[in-house]
Amino acid sequence: MTPHSEHSTRLVKDIRQAFHLLKALGDTLHQDLGISSAMRGVMESLAETPATVSQLARARPVSRQHIQRLVDALLEKRLLRLVPNPAHKTSPLVALTPQGVRTFQAMNQKEAQWLGRLFHGIPPGRIQAAAGVLGELQTRLAEILSEFPSPQAEE
Repeated sequence: MTPHSEHSTRLVKDIRQAFHLLKALGDTLHQDLGISSAMRGVMESLAETPATVSQLARARPVSRQHIQRLVDALLEKRLLRLVPNPAHKTSPLVALTPQGVRTFQAMNQKEAQWLGRLFHGIPPGRIQAAAGVLGELQTRLAEILSEFPSPQAEE
């Protein structure tokens, strides 16, 4: 194993572990709302623009059924609503309700307190460099994934 691949392997392992820890923190922070990290992710996507369930699934990438279950749970909580899709008559767009917008904003405020604690003492330049590397990795991962057939990812 070359030194580069050792560092790359370590970085991927650390990203996976950080993902799971962030998920656990998100689940804990929002358990009073009954909103999981996966549900929060759907809300985050919809805070930018309404989308279909299929579009949300492709952006993750996870199965359409997984996203549908999350959307159904958020619809039940009245945090999402279905709106007509001018581009497709049988596939409505999913959007945040006004209550969903307020809930998502409150979640972001709660998270901001914890992010401040999380990043306390790490120089801004190191955070910026890490964000740059992660952005490059995301771009390259998307390029590599585009070379494969697009079966839905496992849940």
